[in-house]
Amino acid sequence: MRKSANPIYYKLTTMLTITGYIIIAFYFVLILIVGFWTGRKQEKEEFLISGRNLKSLQATTTIFSSRIGAAILLTYTALVYLYGLGALWYFIGSVFGLFVFYFFGLKVKKLADKQEFYTMPDFFFFLKGRFAGYLATIITIIIMFGWVVLNFTAGAKLISEYTPITYGFSFLIVGVIILLYLLAGGFDAVVKTDIIQTFGIFLLFVLMMYLLITTDTKPQLVFMDLFSTPAQEIVSFFLAGFFIPMASPELWQRVYAIKDKTHFKRSLLLSSIFYMIIGFILLLIGRTFRGDHLFFSFFIG
Repeated sequence: MRKSANPIYYKLTTMLTITGYIIIAFYFVLILIVGFWTGRKQEKEEFLISGRNLKSLQATTTIFSSRIGAAILLTYTALVYLYGLGALWYFIGSVFGLFVFYFFGLKVKKLADKQEFYTMPDFFFFLKGRFAGYLATIITIIIMFGWVVLNFTAGAKLISEYTPITYGFSFLIVGVIILLYLLAGGFDAVVKTDIIQTFGIFLLFVLMMYLLITTDTKPQLVFMDLFSTPAQEIVSFFLAGFFIPMASPELWQRVYAIKDKTHFKRSLLLSSIFYMIIGFILLLIGRTFRGDHLFFSFFIG
């Protein structure tokens, strides 16, 4: 394990002792139990789309958790290291994108409930025909394959960095565990484990904020730095975040699964608020570690 002069990095690594490994193992066992327990008695609708009955808490946590993962933790924090406060424009763009998606999503949901859509390509098959449907299917496979590989890679890198487990074996562990609970419990298991993951994410960032407060290293934030970033980078970050909701197959599927318009509106609002909170915390972490080149060699390779 590499050593870093940054006190937060040092505290975090020293805290992951035997107790830390037990917590990690407990988390993996827990999501496997949830997956297999969920899949015991399921109808087709529950396995594929959680019975189209997600309420606000379930919908909020699964939307939020699907957008925050190991990949975002690594890539966004690295962007803050490279570009400073301007990287927050990605999260700002994402929130605006979710706001615009809300109005489009209402129409999508109404049609999906009537026609019983399960995936994003189903929408295009129905409205635009076979060519558009197959094209959407190919694009969905490419997007999701890239996202899965990125998250598997990031998750494995985090495990291998903070435990004695090798990177290759960490990648295998992450992949096998996710595949097992997904095959056992389907989409309903994903929703339930997303609730656990959301609370885990916030607990992790509470820990990070505690470390920020209790060390001498403090982030230097100047609000105007948000606008000092070159206009080209601001536009790039904003548009990257803005268009992601429209092109996120996992978000479309969660829209199909939400119970009704009220829960859809509430969950989209709450997940946007959670998303901005995490974006700001990641910004603080990135600004704190800025200048610690050894630490960020882990994040950006």
